[in-house]
Amino acid sequence: MSHPLLEAVLANEGLAELDAAQRRLALRDLVAGRTDAGKVARVVGELADAIDGYGPLSELMRDDEVTDVLVNGPFDVWAERKGR
Repeated sequence: MSHPLLEAVLANEGLAELDAAQRRLALRDLVAGRTDAGKVARVVGELADAIDGYGPLSELMRDDEVTDVLVNGPFDVWAERKGR
């Protein structure tokens, strides 16, 4: 993930000691002062996915209809929904 706030997040060593829920709250506090209020939730989600989840694949992994994800490279991702 390439995000302008990622460097600030990675520099914050205290985040590593928090559980995922606490980390999201800390990320929200970090992001709130550095981005538009309407974008805070999205940015926090992206950063949390990069730290705790599957990064850009997180949305596919949360989708109940996705039955298979194939990654052939950074720009070659296939998702199978309901076995198709």
